[in-house]
Amino acid sequence: MLLSHISKIFKKPHFPLSTPTIFISLAALTATLLLLTGERCFGATYYAATNGNDRNNGSLSSPWRTIETSIAKLRPGDTLYLRGFRELHQIEFS
Repeated sequence: MLLSHISKIFKKPHFPLSTPTIFISLAALTATLLLLTGERCFGATYYAATNGNDRNNGSLSSPWRTIETSIAKLRPGDTLYLRGFRELHQIEFS
């Protein structure tokens, strides 16, 4: 009795593996991966610090010095982290 139920389970798929089903599954997986990776897919991460230099590349180990120069080098989707700045800045974006 138990073996006949087990054999029925393995003979019949619980859901049909048709092309639309596989496509929807792959689309859902892709969307999930994009959401989990977040901003990393869409922009770069840069750093500005009080001990940096505006001729640096903006990496964590070679940060930029001024906020204004850093913002001028950013592209849409990029992230700028500020380290060590204590002054209030008023910055206009255009």
